[in-house]
Amino acid sequence: MPISLGVEAVGALVNRFPELCGGCGLCEKACHKEAITMQIKALKGMWRRLPEIDLNKCIRCGYCAAVCQSGAIKQGVDTLIKMLLEEKPKYVVFYCNWAGLLGKELELLKNSLPQGCQLLRVMCTGRIEPKQILELLRQGIKGILIFACPLERCEYQLGNFRLTHRVALLKQILKDAGFDSERIEAVFERLDRDQVEAKIKKFIGKIERLGLQ
Repeated sequence: MPISLGVEAVGALVNRFPELCGGCGLCEKACHKEAITMQIKALKGMWRRLPEIDLNKCIRCGYCAAVCQSGAIKQGVDTLIKMLLEEKPKYVVFYCNWAGLLGKELELLKNSLPQGCQLLRVMCTGRIEPKQILELLRQGIKGILIFACPLERCEYQLGNFRLTHRVALLKQILKDAGFDSERIEAVFERLDRDQVEAKIKKFIGKIERLGLQ
C-alpha cells in the first residue's frame, strides 16, 4: 500500500529488521494485546531470541516500535515525518485516527489549514516519540500541535497517557534549553471540524506572537 502525505498507510506501520534484534523482549512487554512472544529462532545460521508477531492479534498500534532500542522494529511515523519535511512547513499538526474526525472531514480540514501548516494523521498519538518532536524543532518547525483522544478513552488503552508524559518531558527539555515550551501543545478533546480548525489557528497565532524566526 503506498504512503500518501497526511495519511498513515496501515501496511507501513511496523517494519521489522530481525538482524538488528538484541532479544531484550521490551516489545513483548509493551504489547497489551499479547500479539508478541519471544521465540528461539534460526537466523543466518545462528539461534537467536526473536519476537514473533501474531498478525491476528496485532492492531498495529506501534508501541513495540516505540520501545525498541535496537531499531529492529520501526514505525511508519518516521517515514511520514521525512516526507513532510520535504514540504518545508512551519507548523505540524498531528491528529489521532480515532480522535473524532473522519477521513473526508480530515481532507476538508487539510484544504483549509493556514499556509505553512501540515496535518499528519497517526494511528495513535502515543506512538509519537520525543526524539521525533525534537527533530522537527531542530529542522525549523515553529510549533507542533497534537490532537489526541480524551484521556481514558484511548483506542489502544494507554496511548494518550503516554503522550501526556512525553509532552510534559518535552516542555521541560525546551525550557531547560532556553526555548519557549509553548511551541508544543496537546489537546485531549473530541472536537468537530470547525473547532479543530479554530484551535489550529489559535495555536498558530500564539506561536506567531512569540516572534520565532
